[in-house]
Amino acid sequence: MIQSSLPLDAPPPTLYRDEHDRERHALTVQRLADSTGTSAAHLLPLYEDVLRVLVRRARVLDYLPIFTERRVRELVRRND
Repeated sequence: MIQSSLPLDAPPPTLYRDEHDRERHALTVQRLADSTGTSAAHLLPLYEDVLRVLVRRARVLDYLPIFTERRVRELVRRND
């Protein structure tokens, strides 16, 4: 089993790596809002909560928008 080299009291990683990463996630939130009929403003807190969980476990960050969108879409469908 691979052990994390970060100490337990290490600060959590930042949610977005840079402005480009923030824009990628914003486009994902907008696409999700358009396809679900839910406002982006309503989805953003949920999206960021899911992203916050996934970013802690991710080894490859490039796929986070896809996985986050998938999880948020599932949560929105369950609540309809």
